Amino acid sequence: MIIAVVPVTQQIMSAHIEIQPSAREQLDGDTANLIEEIRAMNLNYLILAQHLIRKDRAQAMFRLGLSTELADVINNLTIAQVMEIARLPQMLCRFRFVEHDILNLLGDKMSGRVPLMPNTHAAILLAGSPAEHVV
Repeated sequence: MIIAVVPVTQQIMSAHIEIQPSAREQLDGDTANLIEEIRAMNLNYLILAQHLIRKDRAQAMFRLGLSTELADVINNLTIAQVMEIARLPQMLCRFRFVEHDILNLLGDKMSGRVPLMPNTHAAILLAGSPAEHVV
């Protein structure tokens, strides 16, 4: 796979990886569709994050697990920057349930195997997880 590194806002990331046309032609249909779905998800995530930050900054930082610095960066992105960053072929949002206990609590609740109380426990555990920082 051929990739090119194009500088983007240094506060967001050190490099932007974009698939060149020659590499894009080599992608099979499923891979190309997956990359397009990831890009659409990235765009939706950035738009949602900006909306939440502008509506209620503290709640947005809590719900999205963002640091103050990262919330500032996302809030100040222009439409052109949002579009450019969203084109990354990697997911921008991170799966926050890295602890299997939290995921198990929520999974059991959703399947109806346990009462709703573990939802509160999972929320408390998530509240204690660290916020994302700009590197």
